[in-house]
Amino acid sequence: EDLIGKNVKILQPEDVAIQHDGFLKRYLQDGIKRVVDTARHVTAKRLNGETFPCEITVRENYNNDLSKRNYLGFVRDLTDELHQEQQHEKGEIITNMSLTPIIVMSETGVLQKFSEAAQKAFQFSSQEVIGKNIKMLMPPEIAAQHDFFLKRYLDTRVKTVIGLKRKVQGKTRDGRVFPLEIQVSEIDVQGLATQYTGLLRDVSAEAQAFQERTMGAAITEMSSIPILVISMQGQVYKYGQAAEDMFGFSPQEVIGENIKMLMVDSIAINHDGYLKRYAKTQVKHVVDTSTRTQGKRKDGSPVSITISVKELKRDDVSSFIAFIDDLTAEEQRFDSQRKIDTTINACPLPIIIIEVDGTITQFSTAATQMFGYRPEETVNQNIKILTPPEIERQHDGFLRRYQATGVKTVIDTLRRV
Repeated sequence: EDLIGKNVKILQPEDVAIQHDGFLKRYLQDGIKRVVDTARHVTAKRLNGETFPCEITVRENYNNDLSKRNYLGFVRDLTDELHQEQQHEKGEIITNMSLTPIIVMSETGVLQKFSEAAQKAFQFSSQEVIGKNIKMLMPPEIAAQHDFFLKRYLDTRVKTVIGLKRKVQGKTRDGRVFPLEIQVSEIDVQGLATQYTGLLRDVSAEAQAFQERTMGAAITEMSSIPILVISMQGQVYKYGQAAEDMFGFSPQEVIGENIKMLMVDSIAINHDGYLKRYAKTQVKHVVDTSTRTQGKRKDGSPVSITISVKELKRDDVSSFIAFIDDLTAEEQRFDSQRKIDTTINACPLPIIIIEVDGTITQFSTAATQMFGYRPEETVNQNIKILTPPEIERQHDGFLRRYQATGVKTVIDTLRRV
């Protein structure tokens, strides 16, 4: 009763409504279908005056003797769909803006994402690595074993790398091998194909500093990451500015005290025992490894960290140097990227992302359900595999023409194909 008998302009924002009668008159005069038999993205208006994006498809109907016509409009609210698209775009922007190199690969080791920071670190462009095996970024002795490591994990599900920070070696485009610290996380969406996301950090500078310098104050104070030096009994006697910034304690509060004050209670209670056991057995559970754990700030709040411990010996007296990395920002970035990927795969509408040459880079869960292909069967393939032969033969030409002219004959439209 609010609408029947009223002009359809009541559902349109003012700038559209003012022109609508003219659109109808022009169509009745020239018969050119600019809206009829098409699908268009427009803005509509609700009863409360709020506007929203929608897709409208218009069909024309006649009575039997063609003396009277009317128009049937099918309307679809695009609010949620556009929000998801915006979130995905935002996630891609965040990934590429991150100073931390981020890579995503399939369960078979095929690279699917390669952030701008990763491109800078390895000196490869994303176009050169997407679709290739991650082994191209490793020195030969590691690359030769990587497929075996992946298969062993898929067979056993025993996590020796996932969830931990590990020191590894990478290889740049020009063959230079450099030390990396990598944290790998696994994403398994709705039981479909597994993806692995790696957050990388080039530790060349730290490795060089460690090789060239001793545990002196210069390293401790100049390092951009927290460095502590402790005795075999756990007493702190080097504590730099970066450590002060992370934990909130001043050097005067920490030096001479047991390192347990920087640990959460559940870890601190056992730490003296760990040191005594190592002094007795020399079995390295923590030394010469990177371990993910939790520290404790001065205000009592926990902080997720990775700690890498090296043993220093002088005149048969051992001490330990610890390099500490705050994982808070990396965890937030990874969680954001995971939520974005999960959103894409949770969307009920099929989402396919392609490069300018037609190569598929992302293939959502809904797309798998529609086409029957799994992501690993389509990613890095040309989208022509999803089209019948008569369209496939022309598709590369369509893409080249758009790149050359910029004229949008498909983009920003809805088409039946």
